[in-house]
Amino acid sequence: MIKIAIIDDDKGFLIKYKSMTEEFMNGTDMDYTVDTYDSAKAVLESAMDYELYCLDVEMPGINGFQLAERIRQVQGMEPDILFVSVSERAVFDVFRYHVLGFVRKTHIENDMQEAMQRFVKAWEDKKKEFEFVTKDGRCFRKMVTDLIYAEVRGHTLELYCNDGVYNVKGTLSELEQRLHQYDFVQPYKGFLVNCGYIDMLGQRELHLKTEDRKVIPLSRYKATEIRSMFIKYINS
Repeated sequence: MIKIAIIDDDKGFLIKYKSMTEEFMNGTDMDYTVDTYDSAKAVLESAMDYELYCLDVEMPGINGFQLAERIRQVQGMEPDILFVSVSERAVFDVFRYHVLGFVRKTHIENDMQEAMQRFVKAWEDKKKEFEFVTKDGRCFRKMVTDLIYAEVRGHTLELYCNDGVYNVKGTLSELEQRLHQYDFVQPYKGFLVNCGYIDMLGQRELHLKTEDRKVIPLSRYKATEIRSMFIKYINS
């Protein structure tokens, strides 16, 4: 569920911008909610658990820039922030807040569409990330496409990524459940392989697109299933 907050002291604009946002989001396959606030104080009194904040720059009391600073203090860099302003000169001040973009009220239709398209793409990319904790307690976030394969060695789960090998906490079964929607296959007990790195399917083995041309065994009981899944992946 994507939670969006729109903050503007112009209540008429709030209604218009909410309607435009809902119309855009209805054209996606994403579940969402849109909340509106007519002051920075009101949103600061909320749970502040949004994925996207659309902030009017010019507001009485706490302005949009000050509110952005508070959002970063509370939620860090996770939420996206979109500034909205009638003043085009404000664009020169917005990007030090690490924001998604700047919407000019004088060009609301075009600017809003472009900004929301960037937001949706960024959100889709985030869904393709996964997090893991190594056995020494370090936390990492990687793109799914960076994981080549996983292997169980003894009692250790090893992730072979583009930038190295990680010994992680958890089980292969748990990892498979997290990644099953991203074209990972289990060709043999103790292995989980990213279809994007399969170079060739042999009778009883997989050859990977790695520098060492890694070969992974293929169970004869799973050969037909794996070939079918790999062909489906290629065709997609």
